[in-house]
Amino acid sequence: MDELDDYCAELAHHYSSSGNPAKAIEYLERAARQAVQRGALEDAIGYARRGLALVDVLPDVGAREPAELALLLTLGPPLTMSRGYGVAEVAEIYTRIQELAERHGDLASLAPAMASLVRFRYVQGRIAHAQQIARELLAVTELRGDSGINAVIAHGWVGVSLLSGGHFHEALQHCERGRTLFAPLACAAGTFEIGFSPGVLCYSYAAWGVWIMGFPARAAWYNDEALRLAEMSAHANTIVWALGYSAWLHQMLGDVAVTREAAERGSALSREHGFPLWEGWIAIPLGWALAREGEVETGLVRSRWGAQVYLDTCGEWSSPYALGVQADIEWQAGRPAAGLELVERALATVARNGERWYEAELLRLRGELTLASTPEVEERAVQAEQSFQCALEVAVQQGAKSWELRAATSLARIWARTGRRRAAQTLLADCYAWFTEGFDSADLRAASALLDQLRAH
Repeated sequence: MDELDDYCAELAHHYSSSGNPAKAIEYLERAARQAVQRGALEDAIGYARRGLALVDVLPDVGAREPAELALLLTLGPPLTMSRGYGVAEVAEIYTRIQELAERHGDLASLAPAMASLVRFRYVQGRIAHAQQIARELLAVTELRGDSGINAVIAHGWVGVSLLSGGHFHEALQHCERGRTLFAPLACAAGTFEIGFSPGVLCYSYAAWGVWIMGFPARAAWYNDEALRLAEMSAHANTIVWALGYSAWLHQMLGDVAVTREAAERGSALSREHGFPLWEGWIAIPLGWALAREGEVETGLVRSRWGAQVYLDTCGEWSSPYALGVQADIEWQAGRPAAGLELVERALATVARNGERWYEAELLRLRGELTLASTPEVEERAVQAEQSFQCALEVAVQQGAKSWELRAATSLARIWARTGRRRAAQTLLADCYAWFTEGFDSADLRAASALLDQLRAH
C-alpha cells in the first residue's frame, strides 16, 4: 500500500511539473485517501493540502470548486482524527464544505459536512445548535428520499444530540432507525465520510441510552454489536471509537475489569495509529478502573491527563462526565472536598451548555461528597439529602431509570440513618421493582443488599 501511495504521489509530482494541475490533483487526492486507509494521517493531510494549493491554477474555472470540495472532503477526516474536533481549522473546512455542497446540490458531500459541523458545535458546548443542524441534515435526506448511508449519518447524529440533552427515549428511536438502515450496507460504509462507522455510532449510543433508561442486558447487546461491526469494518478509528464507548459504558455499569480491558486495548491502538484525541478520551475511564483496583493516585493522574488532552482536542463536550469521574476518584482517595469542587464545576458546565445526560449522577455525587466531607455536621446531611432529591427528580423527569435507582439508593441510605427506615424501604422497593433485567449489575446488587438490610430491621 505504501508503494501505491508513492506511485500516486510521484504521478502527481510529474503532472504538476508538466503543467497539468488537474491530473496532479486527481492523484494527490487518491494518494491522500490511500494514506488514510493505512492510517498514515500526516501523509494524507500533506497530500490533500498540496492538492488544494493547485486548485486556483486549474485552467477550467468551473472545475475549481468541485475539485476544492473533493479535496476538502479528503482532508477533513484525517485532520479531525489527528488534531481533534475542537480546532478552528476543522470548523473552517466543514463550513466551506457545506457552502460548496449546498451550492452544487451535492448530498453525498453535504451529509458528512453537516455531520462534522454537528460534532464541532458539540465540542463548543452548543448542544442546542448541534441538534438543530442534525435535524436539518435529517430533513435534507428525507426530502431527497435517501435511505442509504446519509440517512444513517443523519439519524445517528440526531440521536446523539438528543441523548446529550437528556432526551433518551427519542434518542433511542433515532439510533434504532439508523442501525436498521445500516444493516444492509457494508460494514465499512461511511467510515471515510465521517471518520468512523455511522452504524457503530448508532449501536454505541443506543447502548448508552438503553442502559440509562434501565436495561443493562440490552445495553450489553448493543455494545457487543458495536464492537463486532467495528472489528468487521477493519477500520482503526472505528475500532478505537467502539472500544472507547465500551469503556465508558462499563465504567457507568461499574464493571472494573471490562472497563480496564477495553480501555487498555483502545489506548494501545490509539498510540499505534496516532489518535491522541481517542487516547485522551479513553484514559478517563481507564483512570477510574485503575483507582478501583487500588492504584488510586495513578488512576487520578491518568484520568486528569486524559481529560486535559480531550479538552485540548475536543473542547468541553463530555467534560461534565470527565469531571464526575475525577470527583469519584478523589472520593476514593479520601478527598471529598476536592471531589465536590469538581462536581460543582461540572454542574456549572451542564447549566451553561445543556449537556444533561449525566446531570442526575452529578447531583447524586454532590450529595455523597457533601456527606463524606463533614458527616458529623447536621447541616451537611440536609444539603446532601437535597442533592439526592434533586438527582431523583431529574432522573424521573428524563426517564433515566438507572440514574433514578442510584439516587433512590443514596436517598434511602440517608433516610435509614435518620430514622425514616419505612419510607426508605418503600422508595427503594418501588424503584427496584421496576427493573426486569440486569440483576447481576453493580447498581442492582447494591440496591438489593440495602433493601435486605432495611427489611431485616
